[in-house]
Amino acid sequence: MAEWNVLTNDANIKLMSETLKISPITAHVLANRNIRSKSSAVRFLNPSLEYSDGAASMKDVEKASKIIAKAKQKNVKTVIYGDYDVDGVMSTVILYKTLQRFGIDVSFYIPHREEEGYGLNASAIEKISADGCKLIIACDNGISSFKEIELAKELGMAVIVMDHHEPGFTELDGEDIEAIDHVPDAAAIIDPKQKECKYSFKDLCAAGVCYKFAEYFYSAVGMEFYERSEFLVLACIATYCDMVGMTGENRILAKNGLKLLNSDNYSNIGVKALIKERELEVGKIDAYEIGYRIGPCINASGRISHAKDAVELFIETDPKAAKKLAERLGELNEERKTMTGDACEAAIEAADLNEKIVILFSPKIHESIIGIVAGKVKDALNKPVIVLSKSGEFIKGSARSIESYDIYKGLYKCRDLFERFGGHSMAAGLTMVEENIDELRKRLNDECVLEETDFVKIINIEKELESEEITFALAKELEMLEPFGKDNPDPIFCSRGVFTDQIDIIGSNKKTLRFTFGVDGVRKIKAVCFNKLDDFMESLRKSYSDKICAGFLSGDIKRLTVKMDIAYNIDVNEYKGNVSVQIRIVDFKF
Repeated sequence: MAEWNVLTNDANIKLMSETLKISPITAHVLANRNIRSKSSAVRFLNPSLEYSDGAASMKDVEKASKIIAKAKQKNVKTVIYGDYDVDGVMSTVILYKTLQRFGIDVSFYIPHREEEGYGLNASAIEKISADGCKLIIACDNGISSFKEIELAKELGMAVIVMDHHEPGFTELDGEDIEAIDHVPDAAAIIDPKQKECKYSFKDLCAAGVCYKFAEYFYSAVGMEFYERSEFLVLACIATYCDMVGMTGENRILAKNGLKLLNSDNYSNIGVKALIKERELEVGKIDAYEIGYRIGPCINASGRISHAKDAVELFIETDPKAAKKLAERLGELNEERKTMTGDACEAAIEAADLNEKIVILFSPKIHESIIGIVAGKVKDALNKPVIVLSKSGEFIKGSARSIESYDIYKGLYKCRDLFERFGGHSMAAGLTMVEENIDELRKRLNDECVLEETDFVKIINIEKELESEEITFALAKELEMLEPFGKDNPDPIFCSRGVFTDQIDIIGSNKKTLRFTFGVDGVRKIKAVCFNKLDDFMESLRKSYSDKICAGFLSGDIKRLTVKMDIAYNIDVNEYKGNVSVQIRIVDFKF
């Protein structure tokens, strides 16, 4: 059972509310996010592009621009080497279109997930070299490709890296401190996570890095940045889908990109085709639809087929061809959904609950979905999880972690066991031989200092509210805090001792609950609670007779009065032209 942690702060809420002209409740949420000054609050509530930092302070951005400019002068054949997830696809498209507009002989290369795996690989580099390439730009990968970049140099190619993953580090005097970046000897490396990088915001996704580079590059070479709106939309989609922190520069990219997406005021035919294929309504696209309707289709191409299909969609200029590619991605996503359902359930059942770092080796799980499975198991157990699957002569793994454990650091200490690996604090990928699995399991769990309390799911409550405070005006005001995500979660509030007026079981799987709560004896608030019927019935049986419980399940009893404590999000609900306040219950206690 989750524990509720009601957040507190020492901010002058009354002054914040009056100065910013917002409700004390919204001011309280801002203070909980450590947004205390007027300037930081204004920037947060109005994440305008004018507040965005230029890329000039990024390490090697000037060097990379000069290398590319020189490549045009010498007519150097260039390859953008991307990755097969949303971030890698969008990074590839941004750089490909930038160099194409600049007049460079450019093509792109996306490795096949199963046959080549993540990042630069020797056979691909040899093939690229044989095709006459002299410059590789690796995006969303490359920061850990030491051997591969050395090979490229031996073959007469220069490599520019544009990445956002953690660089390796050298420990000083045996101390566990990340003192010196350990990076490959590339011609230029743009990665804000390098300690020598002066760029103030460190949490951009790769497409965000590439967008910032394009913005700098266009200015440096004197080109008008006509593609700004298009690239902002691409970077926005990647930012939502790559689960990076939704603060600072990411917040600016995501909010302004989403605004453009809903205005339809951008030029990418492929994005528009995919929106139409997904049957999304322009003007009402939100973070959920990007993360759960658009993103999975892009990812499905790399999981089931080849991610070059997604890149081709977003560089396509013919609407009819784009329509076919979008339909293809939709079909692949349906196939992917079928594959993942049973695999996730089986993995959760097979997990060893005694392990602090849960390691699951299942040769039957298709390697293309191990990341999804790892995420689902992590969410179910609230523990760091690594799912391993057979891939030819090697084992491939995908790791997902919780806030209290840096999975990248843990794996870095075991790097001698891997053929390759990379990632960041919350997610990582690896390739290894099967005989090293037991040693990996032992090392990670022996060195893990997490306590049992770290595995208890904590629900952070912004503020306890009286039911009278849940209003449509508040719901509209809270929309100012969007986009929500990592580091800026959708605010959760709680109310205690509320009474249900009516309860319905709804949804195609009959696992979702719809409540009506009375307020002031007059007003009623609707609430929805997704996929929690089993938990609700478990609590209900402790307080009500079997007859009442059976009547509720059968639908014969609807007007059931239950006293509950509820934790919830507050939403604006639109239905048939009518708008009202609605709450989404995330947890409850009887």
